[in-house]
Amino acid sequence: MAAQLTSQPKPQKPIRVLLWSPGGSGEHYHGPGSFSYRLYSSAAPGRFEITLVHGFRSQKAHELFQAQHLLHPLGGALATWQFVRKGREWLVRNAREFDVFHGLAGFQATVAPAFEAQKLGLPAAIFIASHLMDLADKGGWKAIIGMPRRRRKMVKSLSAVIAMSQAIYDEMIGYGIAPTKIARIPMGVDCGRFHPVGDESERRSARHQLGWKELPTLVFAGGITDRKRPHLLVEALGVLKSRGLECQLAMIGPDHQPQYTQHMKQRAGELKVDSQIIWFGFTEDIAPLLRAGDFFALPSANEGMPAALVEAMASGLPSIVTAISGNTDLVGDNVHGRIVQPDADDIAAALAVYLNDSALARRQGLAAREKVVAQFSTTVVLDEYERMFRRMMAGLGVAG
Repeated sequence: MAAQLTSQPKPQKPIRVLLWSPGGSGEHYHGPGSFSYRLYSSAAPGRFEITLVHGFRSQKAHELFQAQHLLHPLGGALATWQFVRKGREWLVRNAREFDVFHGLAGFQATVAPAFEAQKLGLPAAIFIASHLMDLADKGGWKAIIGMPRRRRKMVKSLSAVIAMSQAIYDEMIGYGIAPTKIARIPMGVDCGRFHPVGDESERRSARHQLGWKELPTLVFAGGITDRKRPHLLVEALGVLKSRGLECQLAMIGPDHQPQYTQHMKQRAGELKVDSQIIWFGFTEDIAPLLRAGDFFALPSANEGMPAALVEAMASGLPSIVTAISGNTDLVGDNVHGRIVQPDADDIAAALAVYLNDSALARRQGLAAREKVVAQFSTTVVLDEYERMFRRMMAGLGVAG
């Protein structure tokens, strides 16, 4: 009798992703672009084939991408109009070469091309980057011509909208977007790259290598803007100093508002805490710096789900955050950190608890790490993206 042959399932072909990121994609503090770059970089070879279309003049070449296309450098309303026009023309020529369109942020430079891609038969998903910003009504001339309203109408026709927080999901429902089109996929993090120190001697060694003082260290990471309110951390150092407590603050990230930064430096001098602040600036590899810290803080006024917070939690740091979109999905108050008012006294009070109880800080930091590994690792998030893309390709709803 001839031996029966067992058929092996055919390996699935890579999903051909058109990554539409007007701000570029890489390690340059463009939130959605940085997140997408790190996420796809952690995928196994052959799982995705990614082509990047962007408007970022300083975009670096990355092996991750099959190809990179600078449509038109962005900067101002006219440049956005030209970017969208050229994007429409590019899609007409190239849309058939891809399986899915993955657009970053819900602004005109992404939504209009996503709408065009969908009309051309390429299923499109939009990643909403910030709560009450991307698609929300604006003042001025944008309100007069109804741009946000028109974008919301275009988004309703797409295959999927990616909501990374409960607040963003609720916002999308409020706009009348069908629940079946909203994919609840959180921010992901490479938990191998971002990990805690083994012991306190490793943390001290990390600080020594960076040339930082041997003091308890609070880390802020992100583009320095008034929206993220890092000035509250400077003020909190002053409050702690008045109470006889001391720590240092590492400000990590590019200076997007020099006048605002100068005001913070002036205020630090007035409070006599300028020697406790490290103005580190831009870095492409923040992981070692997080391991040199003891705590993390992000007192932002608005976020979607901040990558810097997820990375800090993966690094085993308890976090002091404000009660905004993303932060409240990630941080359980008195479990993984503290949720505070946007007030220097409240931030200082949370820091004082950690400074006086280092064991509590370690416990909450490890609890934060456990939560991220279970729910927000790139392994988990990549599986959700692949599931969403394959359902889009099959013409199915993406919720659930």
